Amino acid sequence: MRESTGFFTSNEDHFAEQEVNLTRKKVKHRVKSVLEYGCGIGGSIPYLEALLPGAEVFEVDISAASLELAAAENKTATFAVETSGREIGQFNLIFIDGVFQRIAPVERRYCSGVRHNG
Repeated sequence: MRESTGFFTSNEDHFAEQEVNLTRKKVKHRVKSVLEYGCGIGGSIPYLEALLPGAEVFEVDISAASLELAAAENKTATFAVETSGREIGQFNLIFIDGVFQRIAPVERRYCSGVRHNG
């Protein structure tokens, strides 16, 4: 199924696991809710759930097709298509893997409202 997208492969899982492990080592507080911004087809979800037990996992992406694939393989997470100006809630952790560099610098200012250890 991953190969059918023509972009994601099973090799992505290794990188997803590594990034989630690195994040878990840096996060010292208990995570009750995590937002993965730019989740693609959800390769990080199993690792987020394993390393953040009990955390509510919320997945956002601009691609409805990717979210459809992610939702088919991950029944416990919540999914939403990113739209401009959409309020999506508050989270203890925001996980962004490989997406930040694709955000226009002028739009990165929205990250200024993120609180460390909040």
